[in-house]
Amino acid sequence: MILVPKVLIRHVLAFAGLHVVVLMMAWLLCVATLPMFDDDWSPSMLGRVAKVLLGVLAMPGLAVLKIIFGESRSPAGVEWTLLILNSLVWGVALAYLRAWWLRRKQA
Repeated sequence: MILVPKVLIRHVLAFAGLHVVVLMMAWLLCVATLPMFDDDWSPSMLGRVAKVLLGVLAMPGLAVLKIIFGESRSPAGVEWTLLILNSLVWGVALAYLRAWWLRRKQA
């Protein structure tokens, strides 16, 4: 029998908010380290790390967006809705991971 740990909604919202902040910071770092249309300038290590982090954090929502709209431009309302839902998915996952970790640590 698998016991599912109890998770508080405030933990889910806190992790979702943290996800949004980290996602936006990674996006800003990606934009700040763009090569500025110079061919001989490569992005810094910080920019490359931010790009990888952005790809990981945006993943469930970005995959859904690509499946629905493909390469065409999606409406801004849909993108913002998927950003919020994506952050909530990450919030639920991290809250359950935290609850599991705390329960495991007490045992």
